[in-house]
Amino acid sequence: MTQTYVIKETDVQALASAESFARGQHYFHDGAVLEVTRRGNLITAEVEGSDYEPYRVQVTLAPSGIANTT
Repeated sequence: MTQTYVIKETDVQALASAESFARGQHYFHDGAVLEVTRRGNLITAEVEGSDYEPYRVQVTLAPSGIANTT
């Protein structure tokens, strides 16, 4: 049986500082979030931040929502 995970903005907001959340919104709206991939319960993306090289972010999902972020 396949589980459906629904990530709400409030879930992400609860895990981040106000500054980090605002920066993430800015990156997303400016198109800096690249190569979003989902494999099972793992979501990864490349983000073009202020450094020369993009960095990778990961979100691990659980039946109750977001289990871990890196």
